[in-house]
Amino acid sequence: MDRVQIIALVLAAGLFLAAVQLGAFGPSGSDAPVQSTEGRSTDDASNRRNTSDFATDAPASSEPLPPDPSSAAQNELSADRFDRVVTTLSNDDLRLQVSNAGGRVESAELARFASRVGQKDPVQLVTMEDRGLLVTSFGDAGVLETLGAQPFEVVAADARSLTQRLERGGVELVRRISIDPEGYGGELRLRVVNRGTQTIEPRFEVSLFGRERPTDALDHFQNAQLVVSVDGSLERVLLSGLEVGGMFSGPSRTRESFPFGVEWIGVESQYFLAAVTVDAPRSYEGVQESIGAQQGRAALQYPAEESSQGIPPGQQLEKVFRLYFGPKLESHALQVDPRLEPALRVGWAWVRPLVLLFAGALDWIYVNMVANYGVAIILLTILLRVATFPLTQRSMKSMKRLSTVAPQMREIQEKYREDSARMQEEMMSLYRRTGVNPFSAMAGGCLPMLLQMPFMVALYFALQGSIELRHAGFMLWIDDLSAPEHFVSIMGVPIRPLPLLMGASMVLQQWLTPSTGDEQQAQQRKMMMLMSGVFTVMFYQFPSGLVLYWLVSNLLGIGQQVVVNREPAK
Repeated sequence: MDRVQIIALVLAAGLFLAAVQLGAFGPSGSDAPVQSTEGRSTDDASNRRNTSDFATDAPASSEPLPPDPSSAAQNELSADRFDRVVTTLSNDDLRLQVSNAGGRVESAELARFASRVGQKDPVQLVTMEDRGLLVTSFGDAGVLETLGAQPFEVVAADARSLTQRLERGGVELVRRISIDPEGYGGELRLRVVNRGTQTIEPRFEVSLFGRERPTDALDHFQNAQLVVSVDGSLERVLLSGLEVGGMFSGPSRTRESFPFGVEWIGVESQYFLAAVTVDAPRSYEGVQESIGAQQGRAALQYPAEESSQGIPPGQQLEKVFRLYFGPKLESHALQVDPRLEPALRVGWAWVRPLVLLFAGALDWIYVNMVANYGVAIILLTILLRVATFPLTQRSMKSMKRLSTVAPQMREIQEKYREDSARMQEEMMSLYRRTGVNPFSAMAGGCLPMLLQMPFMVALYFALQGSIELRHAGFMLWIDDLSAPEHFVSIMGVPIRPLPLLMGASMVLQQWLTPSTGDEQQAQQRKMMMLMSGVFTVMFYQFPSGLVLYWLVSNLLGIGQQVVVNREPAK
């Protein structure tokens, strides 16, 4: 293996590291509403009023005001009459807790996904307890901002829907949140009614909040990102780098605006997505901004700054949004809104077909052959080694033949040291007599590793992006193939047998590779040994399923090399 091939190998390893860094994010619920209150109950009949007019969509533009069913006293409701009220909405898949202050979603639990292996606590999508997951407002200045920040009255609530209302000074604000009968979808409706004598200008805003969690936190909400979809293109910002100071600089705030064409916003992680979609993208702006160390906000704003949507006296305006709080699964997310599909893609475009193939193959083996994803990975590894066997076998045999003629090569090099043209002529003659392919032979040391690189990258993304593999165990202490194994810790340092065995297998594989005995190859072997150490360190934080694949592939390669070494050179 010459220097060019070593450089190619190093570049391949670097490509894999880059792919890893850029790759990027139970029991059934009750059908009955569960409500906790402070001061007042949502079952209080005096708090309820007829909200059947929410049953049909209102146009995006202003429309005539319907007759006011409330009394004069109700038109002057004071916000301080209402205490904080938290209402629970649930179906068998999703459970939300919504406050009457800002319509804040204070809790979003996914009942069918456990937070950690061996536990029954559901996944919690709220990562900022002080802000919640979703907050709405009706204006960024004036009376609408003041009213929107005050507690609303809960006027209707059942198992899957909640309506809140606040009216003062001739302005009525209504907020309705509901979830679908099943699945992870929902709907948010915001309405402003102008019963006063002057035109008002609402500024609807829906915000999603998120922060990066420590690697040992529950629910695998690492690699959290803010997302804004603009004309089908996703703009992502990693939360882990927001307002985090560097070695030579302090923390800095980040804010980016996206005027027009915004289809949806979201906060995503390895396996889960919280998103809000709009009906008329050209009317909305999007915002991504940091709000603290590793914390951020993605927001939708209506109307866009350049347009005016004032509501004259006697008119009203309502906007409707679709919500998705759930796993990154096409069967669920695309039912809520097909525009969420780009967020479900895993890996780079060039490797995505392999990712889908591997994920599908693992699922097929799991369902039809053996209900163990670890065994499925081993079987898939065997199939890949069989598919690449002709190339690796030819390379290994060529390397074996090259090692047998190495003494003659050194003799020619020594004899014609001063005549390079004659040396090349004699070398080519030697290759023809012995049947050695020098190009195939010189690639023998790195070809198996190079062949595995695309498969390794694809399998990495398949393990990291397929939620079916989340919490999928193998055997003994390996109980989650999508995460690094946890065997034992010594003084806080995790001891992981799989990557250590994998590194040892790489060293053994290099030791078994036939050598020509010259100084250049000796240096190259040292380089490959160093690469084995680099890969061991690199794989120490990788999912155990990926380490299992590389280990098994190395063991199969070692077995193949042993057989080739025992055969007489031909």
